[in-house]
Amino acid sequence: MDFAQRTIDIARLNVEEGGRPCATVIVKDWDERRLPMRYEERDTAVDVYRLWQERNDGKRRAADVPIG
Repeated sequence: MDFAQRTIDIARLNVEEGGRPCATVIVKDWDERRLPMRYEERDTAVDVYRLWQERNDGKRRAADVPIG
């Protein structure tokens, strides 16, 4: 299973349902992880953020979310 792609799919679904595109994936045991963790940009992940911006008129805040 491609855990990164699965997380991107969940984030996209969340945006489509009016939420924010937030996600984290850690699939290795603590002892097996390399620190610092590496950043891996994926076009599909960037597309989720573009979708979120389109749905929110380019604003960084999601619509209908109370400001704390």
